[in-house]
Amino acid sequence: MKLLQIVLIIFTQLILLFHMSRAKWKNGTKPTTRAELMVQLLRKYEKGNAPRKGPTDVKLGIYINSFYSISEQTMDYSINIYLRQSWNDPRLQFEPFNGKDKHMIKMEDGTWDLIWTPDVFFRNEKKAEFHYVTIPNRLLRLTDNGDIWYASKITATLSCPMDLHKYPLDEQRCPMMFESFGHTMDTLVYKWLDTEPVAKEPGLQLPQFNLKKSLLHDCSQNYTTVGHTMETLVYKFLPTAVDYEALDISNFIYKGEALTDCSQNYSTGAYPCLQIDFILKRDIGYYMIQLYIPSVLIVILSWVAFWISIDAIPARVTIGLLTVLTMTTQSTGARSQLPRVSYIKAIDVWMSTCLLFVFASLLEFAVVNVFSRKEVKTRTAATLKRKRKEDEMALEQINIVTHNGRDFKEVREKITKTKYIRDPDGRHKARRIDKIARKAFPGVFVAFNLIYWVTYSFSE
Repeated sequence: MKLLQIVLIIFTQLILLFHMSRAKWKNGTKPTTRAELMVQLLRKYEKGNAPRKGPTDVKLGIYINSFYSISEQTMDYSINIYLRQSWNDPRLQFEPFNGKDKHMIKMEDGTWDLIWTPDVFFRNEKKAEFHYVTIPNRLLRLTDNGDIWYASKITATLSCPMDLHKYPLDEQRCPMMFESFGHTMDTLVYKWLDTEPVAKEPGLQLPQFNLKKSLLHDCSQNYTTVGHTMETLVYKFLPTAVDYEALDISNFIYKGEALTDCSQNYSTGAYPCLQIDFILKRDIGYYMIQLYIPSVLIVILSWVAFWISIDAIPARVTIGLLTVLTMTTQSTGARSQLPRVSYIKAIDVWMSTCLLFVFASLLEFAVVNVFSRKEVKTRTAATLKRKRKEDEMALEQINIVTHNGRDFKEVREKITKTKYIRDPDGRHKARRIDKIARKAFPGVFVAFNLIYWVTYSFSE
C-alpha cells in the first residue's frame, strides 16, 4: 500500500514537471486549464514554509461514517470519519478563468504532498490508517482566493478513559483530540466554529448507546519546541464541525459531543489542539434483559422454598443450592468483560446483593430445620419417656384378652412408639419463621431496589 502511494506521488510530480517544461506563457498570462494553473502556482512554491508569517488559522471538521467497538476492558473506541480541514494559503491565489467570477478546482491526487498542509494527528490515538480502496480516499480543492479544502477518510482507534463506578448505568466521555505534531502556536492555531459546530442527523437511533451531546475543547499544550507554534498556525472547527451518518454504537446511546480547545504548554513549546468529547449514555435495555431481569427471577425463585413443607428437605435444599450456584455463575459472567478496577461498581452492588438474598434463603431453611429437629429430639428424650410410663400404667389396668403375653407386648410398643412423635412443638416455630420470611424477604428486596435505582439513576 505504501509502495502504491509512493508511485502515485512520483507519477503526479512527473506530470507537473512535464507541463512545466511545456509551459510557454509569460508571467501574468492567465492559464486556461487546470494543469497549466497548477504548474503556474507551484513554480515558485516552497512547501516547507507556512502560508504566512503569522499564525495560520486552520478549521477542522469531521463526518462520522461509523462509531463502533467501544471497549470497557481496553478503554478505547473505534471510529471511521472524513477528516475535513480548511485554511487559506495566499501563495495559491489565482484569477478565475473560463468566464467565472469565482472558481474552485479539484486538485490532482498527490497534490497534497506538493503543498503545505497542517500536520494534524490524533493525540489519544492507539492506531489509525488512511483508506486507499479503490483509490486514495482524499480530496483537495482550491478556490481562487487561496482557500484550501482538504478531506481524507480515516479509521482510528482512540483511547477513552472510563469511570465505571455506575456501570452499567454510567455515562462516558470519549475524547477525540486533534493536535499539531510539529507546528507550535506561533505558526498554527486551532479555533472553534462560530456557528453550529456540531450537526447531527435527525432521528438518529443507535442500538445500545445513546449520544447525548458533543463537547468542543481547546487542548493546546506546550512542549519542547519541535516545529510550528500557534504564532504561525491556528486550528478552527468548520461551520459544521461534526456531521453524522448512520451510527451503530453497541451498548451506548450517542447523546452528543463537546468541542473544546485542548492546547497546553510543554517544554518544547505551546502546540495547538482541539478536542471533541463524545457524550455516550449506556442503553440500559440490553442489561435489563441480559442481567437485571434474570437475577430478579432467580431471587424470587429462592423464595419458593418458604412455601414448601419443612419436611421436604431434598426439595428445599435443591432450590437453595441451585439459586446460589446460578447467581454465582451469572455474577462471574457479568464481570468477565470488565477491567479489574479497584473500586466498587454498580453491577458489583447488584450482583452481590442478589447473591446475598439467595444465600440467606438457604440459611433460613437451615435455621428452620435446626429448630424443628431440636424440638423433636427434646420430646423423644424427656417427654416421651414420661408419657410412656404413664401409658404403661394405664395399659396394665385394662383387661385385655390375649392368647399370650407376646400380643400384649406388641400392642404396648405400638402405642408408645406412635403416639407422641406427631405435631412437635418445634414445628410451630419453624412454620412461623417461614411465614415471616415470606413477607420479610420480598419487602427488603423491594426496598433495596428503590435505593439502588434512585442512587445510580439520578446521582451525578
